[in-house]
Amino acid sequence: MIETTDTTRARPNAPFGMRAPSVHAGAGPLPQFTYAAGTPDGDLPGADAFWTWRRIMAPLYDIAVHAPAYLADFQGAASWFHFDRMLLVTTDAAPHRLRRSPMTIARTAVDHCLIQRHSGAGWRGRLGTRDWSAGDGDVSVLDLTQPFDLEAEGATAGVVVPRRLLAPLLGTVDALHGVVAPGRSPQGRMLGDHLLSLSEQARQWPRRNAVVATTATVAVIAACLQPAPDHAVANLTERAPSLIAIKRHIEERLTEPDLAPETIARDCGVSRTNLYRLFEPMGGVAQYIRERRLLHCYAEIVSPAHAHRRIGDIAYDWGFPDETVFSRAFRRCFGLSPREARAARRDGGPAPLRGSRRGTADALELDTPDLWLRALGGR
Repeated sequence: MIETTDTTRARPNAPFGMRAPSVHAGAGPLPQFTYAAGTPDGDLPGADAFWTWRRIMAPLYDIAVHAPAYLADFQGAASWFHFDRMLLVTTDAAPHRLRRSPMTIARTAVDHCLIQRHSGAGWRGRLGTRDWSAGDGDVSVLDLTQPFDLEAEGATAGVVVPRRLLAPLLGTVDALHGVVAPGRSPQGRMLGDHLLSLSEQARQWPRRNAVVATTATVAVIAACLQPAPDHAVANLTERAPSLIAIKRHIEERLTEPDLAPETIARDCGVSRTNLYRLFEPMGGVAQYIRERRLLHCYAEIVSPAHAHRRIGDIAYDWGFPDETVFSRAFRRCFGLSPREARAARRDGGPAPLRGSRRGTADALELDTPDLWLRALGGR
């Protein structure tokens, strides 16, 4: 079952970078998108329920089940609410695996954080190279510009907030990826209760007060995550200014062919040992530089604005002088060649929902979360 109250529509599989329909404050309830399948309230059997769930959550994660046998019994429900400058997302689904890979990061091209309260078994897995978990009652922070590979079970109530809204109050947003505020801590309880209350009131919340709710939520997030709720968060915050400054330095110089750990350490005034330590959770500084360059290459290769340019020229501009080496690195990172990525976007992007015809109402509505998520970046 799919319900949406947002009457604005755009064609499905919109080109990379296309702005979603604007959602203006006004009378009436918040724009909302609700989906339930494989449940008593749903209207799809298990396998179809899973593929629909996968499509709806694709703006946030790539989703899989542990084995094909799990498809028959899959159940999932999700609700998205548009608060003008943030999104509220509630989910409750059977056990599944979710990944945010470099390809997903490049495809969605958003700079947001997901802050959510977990109910039930929770989430566990890997954030980059480190083990991670968030259990019943905990509140977690995931940076949607960073990769992760997790097992999920139970319900969540969370908000997607653009980094630029959090930065003025927190300052150290980069350091918050993977932070968990325990449900037993005062900060965890306060933030968790706020997210639950927000999800309970969202259906009745007046659209004209959406920005007020966003401002209050960002303030509560900042109050509960700074000062840090535990020693692990404190350690992250302590080293964050250096990491943020170094990442900014790297981003500004990604097109320079001589960008290397030695020059970064010299320009930023840190030792190579400390530089390697800071980037160890991301696979190392050289790996971080390569992935950032590849993400920019991916964005330009699939962008209609760069469709006239040779792939080799794009690669060269982003620090890959050898097109063969670049193609191998691109395939390792994204699972397809640069030419295949360009062809897929030219042919209309990701395949439509199985069982749906491109352009049908259901397929159109299933793109709503993706359009909303991208639109946050322009506000």
